[in-house]
Amino acid sequence: MLFRILLLSCLLVQFSCSSEQAPVQNPPTIQLQNSGVNSSFRGMGVKNENEAWISGTEGTVLNTTDGGKHWQKIEIPGADSLDFRDLEILNDSTILLMSIGTGQDSKIFKSTDTGNNWKVVFQNEEPTAFFDGFDFWDQNTGILISDAIDEKLYLLKTDDSGENWSRVGAASLPDLTEGEYGFAASGTGIVTIGNQKVWIATGGAKSRVFYSPDQGENWSVFETPIISGKPSTGSFSITFRDEQNGITVGGDYEIDTAAVSNVAITNNSGKTWKGIENPETVPFKSCVTYLGNNEYLAVGTSGVSWSLDDGASWSTIDTTSFHTMDFDEKSGVGWMAGGNGVVAKFTVK
Repeated sequence: MLFRILLLSCLLVQFSCSSEQAPVQNPPTIQLQNSGVNSSFRGMGVKNENEAWISGTEGTVLNTTDGGKHWQKIEIPGADSLDFRDLEILNDSTILLMSIGTGQDSKIFKSTDTGNNWKVVFQNEEPTAFFDGFDFWDQNTGILISDAIDEKLYLLKTDDSGENWSRVGAASLPDLTEGEYGFAASGTGIVTIGNQKVWIATGGAKSRVFYSPDQGENWSVFETPIISGKPSTGSFSITFRDEQNGITVGGDYEIDTAAVSNVAITNNSGKTWKGIENPETVPFKSCVTYLGNNEYLAVGTSGVSWSLDDGASWSTIDTTSFHTMDFDEKSGVGWMAGGNGVVAKFTVK
């Protein structure tokens, strides 16, 4: 009898220890919120667990400072017809907005008083340019991608918090394939890491990744296995968890349920990319972000996919259509947004 009691005690201790060593990882929780508008959102910036900004069609810009309980519409004079596809929160009071469109519809607006007043700091004059997205290494230095001029990506750089922009990298950029371009789908087709590195994902005729180790002065380009060959296919979003390890996602937005070669992973700064073992688990995605602890989240019109093993495998956790998202790793809180004014807050457990 005593032996049975001792054996049972040992088994209980062993079970308890095993449970502590292998905790259950739960997917992020997603809570829909009321934006109060019907715009299609593509731009997103999250400052902390309480404050976020969203931008989209009809010149719409929204801001929350209470965790999404209320969204305030920000009025921007002369912007009613613009489509704001990307935004950057540079510091406590400075916000940049990027609108898209051929020629002069591609603009950059800046506010230095948390959205109360705005000015146009750059207006595109290149007739074939079409802005796609931008990202910043710090609050002063950033880089913007546009569709091609002169058969090369048209890149602009600022080192004064967006006050002035100039072309960068034209001499060293590899030529684009005819029909190759970036997508203005979520503002995340370009990503910066550290003080110097930047990557740009392309699609259309080819799905490739352009890489610069020196803030856009010099460039290399690398093939990815992401589906390509049609105007609606390619890499739509790219992110890195550190300077070596990253993920790009995309697919075919015209057939957003098709789960083919829509995810690619690198562990050598983007020099080589490989697909995942079970590509049929991830339909079209337009935005991917790193959550910490080897977890990634990807959204698209096909729904929300989650990976907890550095992108190797994925599961669908929600079927709501979204275009874009952003995340504050410090608080574990982020937002995602899409068409028809759809906004949701998500929390990482």
